[in-house]
Amino acid sequence: MILLSLAYLDPGGSDPAASSYLLQLAGGLFVILALVVPIWALIDTVSRPDSAFTISGNNKTLWVVLNAVGIAVCGFGQIVGLIYLLQIRSKVRRAQSTAPLSSPPPM
Repeated sequence: MILLSLAYLDPGGSDPAASSYLLQLAGGLFVILALVVPIWALIDTVSRPDSAFTISGNNKTLWVVLNAVGIAVCGFGQIVGLIYLLQIRSKVRRAQSTAPLSSPPPM
């Protein structure tokens, strides 16, 4: 899809330097996104309470490990990060918002 949009920007291919620049720009954006998605997923996973994962039927440790490994393995990180952000995160957020507040300890 990125390559199609790049071809649209320079349909005639009249300037090879511009085409090369656009490909480098697209590659750079891909690398940035490849790192941002798993890092965002890991930060979100760590910031959610364990109880929210338990209530939603998910395992926090599993998602922390998968997202941490995903940072090191680029393609794997994008897939796992997107699965977490698009499916698991909403369930955990819902469970976190509906979880009963713990009562203060007795004095």
